[in-house]
Amino acid sequence: MMPLVILENGANIYFEGGKRKLIYSNDKKSNVELSERSIIITSNKNTHQKIFYKWIKKRISEKTKHIVFNFSSTLNVKIRNIKLSNSFSYWGSCNSNNDISINWRLVFSPPEVLEYIIAHEMCHLVEFNHSKKFWKLVDKLIPKRKGKETWLKKYGNYLYRIRFN
Repeated sequence: MMPLVILENGANIYFEGGKRKLIYSNDKKSNVELSERSIIITSNKNTHQKIFYKWIKKRISEKTKHIVFNFSSTLNVKIRNIKLSNSFSYWGSCNSNNDISINWRLVFSPPEVLEYIIAHEMCHLVEFNHSKKFWKLVDKLIPKRKGKETWLKKYGNYLYRIRFN
């Protein structure tokens, strides 16, 4: 079994497709700063992980809303609710109430992988199956989806191993 990826000070992680180092900093003001090579989490009460988790959830929620908005008109689908999942068995899900659920760990994947999962779930709201019609619809939104599926097969285990202490 592969070791867990603990989101702690000094950890080297993949985030939104790039490799970055987590740096915990102490200061009066809580903050998260993203750069090309690092993510600096500032806290005055040693609550770095809590601050980072809250920031991650906000970030993936905003990205998901933006992607949903972009696909909504193409599919003529209105999403009622977007929820974040902590699942260890699926990346996304949807239901007949037009709610979608996205695994928060996808924030650590390349942005196009997150986009693919959202497209996949939204297409299920048009076609509730994995028929040829469904995949044609997904391919319309994500022309090179096979590469995203390959990425998930190759690195999905890494995402599932990500943990906070």
